[in-house]
Amino acid sequence: MSHDTKILCSIFLLLLQYQFQFCTPTDTINTTQSLKDGDLLISSNQTFALGFFTPGKSTNRYLGIWYYKVSEQTAVWVANRGDPINDTSGSLSFDVTGNLVVTGPDRSNPVWSTNVSYPTVAKNSSAQLRDSGNFVVLDSNGVVVWQSFDYPTNTLLPNLRFGVNRKTGLDRFLNSWKSGDDPGPGEYSLKMDLNGSPQLNLYKGSELYWRAGSWIGRRWSGLPEMTFKYIKDNYIENQDEVTLSYSFLDPSITSRLVVNESGTLQWWTWKDNEHSWVEIYAGPKKPCDSYNYCGPNGNCDPSNLGMGQFECTCLPGFEPKSASDWNLRDGSGGCVRKRGGHVCGSGEGFEKVPLAKVPNTWTAHVDRGLTGLKECESECLRNCSCNAYASANVSDGDSGCVTWHGDLMDTRVFSSAGQDLYIRVDAVELVSTTLSWEEGHGGSYSGLCYCGFTSHILLNLLVGGEEKKSGYMSPEYAMEGLFSVKSDVFSFGVLLLEIITGRKNISYILDNAVNLIGHVWSLWQEGRAVEIVGSWMTESDSDKEVLRCIHIALLCVEESANDRPNMSDVDFMLCDETALPPPKQPAFISKGAGNRPDMSSSASAGAVSINDVTLSAIQAR
Repeated sequence: MSHDTKILCSIFLLLLQYQFQFCTPTDTINTTQSLKDGDLLISSNQTFALGFFTPGKSTNRYLGIWYYKVSEQTAVWVANRGDPINDTSGSLSFDVTGNLVVTGPDRSNPVWSTNVSYPTVAKNSSAQLRDSGNFVVLDSNGVVVWQSFDYPTNTLLPNLRFGVNRKTGLDRFLNSWKSGDDPGPGEYSLKMDLNGSPQLNLYKGSELYWRAGSWIGRRWSGLPEMTFKYIKDNYIENQDEVTLSYSFLDPSITSRLVVNESGTLQWWTWKDNEHSWVEIYAGPKKPCDSYNYCGPNGNCDPSNLGMGQFECTCLPGFEPKSASDWNLRDGSGGCVRKRGGHVCGSGEGFEKVPLAKVPNTWTAHVDRGLTGLKECESECLRNCSCNAYASANVSDGDSGCVTWHGDLMDTRVFSSAGQDLYIRVDAVELVSTTLSWEEGHGGSYSGLCYCGFTSHILLNLLVGGEEKKSGYMSPEYAMEGLFSVKSDVFSFGVLLLEIITGRKNISYILDNAVNLIGHVWSLWQEGRAVEIVGSWMTESDSDKEVLRCIHIALLCVEESANDRPNMSDVDFMLCDETALPPPKQPAFISKGAGNRPDMSSSASAGAVSINDVTLSAIQAR
């Protein structure tokens, strides 16, 4: 063979090698190679492919990654999403700095680059499409210097670490496509939000659109339906990072989490036997999913719709800011504290809202050192600005503490698997919503007698009409229509006895006692008054404390108005341990008690009016 012939054969073999360099599946490209439009990199397990593609009805070309064996081409990552190539001239190669670049017709003007600073990359770098779908750039020592998992587009793949690197500032988040035909940056972004307690939030532009809430040990607070036994979650929150990744216990499952162009978070799984993607989760999709649908301090309950009611309610202790808007089923204005409520040092407590998505934690404080809900309650109670609390982690009992200060934003409840949220309410709310009474009073009362408890109880309950109802009316009002500040005191005494016993005055009949007051008086005379205490009493409630509360109540329900203490005296007696005068016989204590009470002292106790009463002297309200 002549010398010229050998040269021609060598050239031919080189051209043949270049032409068919990607005919044999490969997952790697080096600095001497380029990937042309039509060529593919295929991961070693043949799950993923990288190459140029055209989405939907578009005519543009993009470099992307898709599932290789899935019959329905499904892109999971796009490189030049904001700068498409309008023909088939696209090429992927290394430039002189060791960076990967995508070029179109103008080779000198890349439409995309890995943009890693020299000398981090080297001229003898390589790039590999891994079995996880991660496309990585490696230096000469095989160290990853860039990876597509750090720059996801609209899809979260298994083992992709989503979230924020606190040391470098790298933020791995999902961003929707513009449309099914255009993978350019869209309106919706799913991000890890580090304000307050870290949360998973979906944004429409810069506006918060939907909130998955905080990680509470097994799941996100606002995603109880996304708890799957066959998925392993890996959430990390420390000084270096706040990230989440997931994997399947069965690695053969093909799955992806996508933020679509309509702002819906979708979880898809591929079914080979059906040759299609099957949706296993989608949200937000209902009104209660929308961020802060019921406004500040509102609570969205979708089960109300099934009963033809407005899905928005107010959290305990709150009322609609605008009743007219509420009646028109517009809850956006939210709720405000009920008028006259006192939630600082006035016998306040907490009401549980079960099965909840806890409020936005932007203004919340997290203390992971607290070990239980009791400690969390005490922490919240010490700070008058604390409006609610919940456990920070429910995966292994309740640990850690989240406390909210200011308005409670974006709260809702679920039909199952939510979290317990505890709302700060005043003493009135505790009585009206949690006192366990017979004949329609549900729940259970927690606590005994509180200093400062009395005056606003009367202001809210008694002036509202309780003092005129059977069982609460003072004898002077019942017999003569006379009303004074001491009539308030009588009504309060009845209410206090109901709290202590867990029974209603007018529904209680035993032996010769016509009502609860008579029965308590009989037991008091026999030295057995503590026996009347309701089932709510805890081990921490001493007999001495119980008896003092009963003693004060009996002083309040004495037959003569002149003998009863005024409300400021009652406040003092509840807050102090000084000796109390012995109680005199109460009014209405027996079936044979028909004696008319003495009205003279009642009439002199303050200004009164007959029948339609008007208060002109009020004390200790």
